[in-house]
Amino acid sequence: MKKGTMIQDQHEFALYFSSLTDCLQSSNDKKVIILQDVEICHRLVKVLRLVAGDNFILFDHFHHVTCILQKVEKKNRVVVTVINIEKNRKLTPTIHFLLPLLKRDALHDAIYTLTELGANAIHLVVTDKSQKRWPSRGYEKLMRIIYAAAEQSKNFAFPLLKEPQPLKQVLEGIDTFENRMFFFDPDGQPISQVISRVRDEEKKFPIVLMIGPEGDLSIQEKELVYKKGFIFTSLTPTILRARQAVVVSLGIFRSFLSK
Repeated sequence: MKKGTMIQDQHEFALYFSSLTDCLQSSNDKKVIILQDVEICHRLVKVLRLVAGDNFILFDHFHHVTCILQKVEKKNRVVVTVINIEKNRKLTPTIHFLLPLLKRDALHDAIYTLTELGANAIHLVVTDKSQKRWPSRGYEKLMRIIYAAAEQSKNFAFPLLKEPQPLKQVLEGIDTFENRMFFFDPDGQPISQVISRVRDEEKKFPIVLMIGPEGDLSIQEKELVYKKGFIFTSLTPTILRARQAVVVSLGIFRSFLSK
């Protein structure tokens, strides 16, 4: 902490508001926004119990704004003053994560973690040993988890989520980036060596990371991954569960490569 910096004793809440950009564009006075969204007003007043003078953040996929709650006029009408408007900054390098369709709780944990650690895109993958069923409204449920993780982590440029596709189809749909694609496997190259090489290259091309499901990929699937150009990389000397591999793999790449 820099000398002279004040320590804030109040948490600044962030709330996802899908209509934020439209609201900013339609407002006659950019310094004042009138919120009439039922859910947002309820969360501000009833859940977070904010009062006049409290700061908070609203964001969508394009912008985030710092606000002060001015007054609550009615149940679903809140007036706020806009202090600052910023465009969301996407983390670099761009990281695509290929995530097998895990069991429900593990999948929810993985999606939350990928959001808070800064994945730019999440591609859900159906493999031989992954889950095959995709529940109705499954996409909406996962997007709500992404919004919640973005609120907590302040990762306002939250990841793009792509619906489940078979592994072969996913591999065919992504570009090949030489020495920028990694599949995490216990028998692969040590990740310390891989990270050193990637840092030295300083390329601006995306990075693609992939883990296997519980029980791993089949031999045939690993051949497809290898032929696509993925470098097989080991995370630890032990076997990790899928949700743990998500944390370790993306955590290492974001920590050592982000600018």
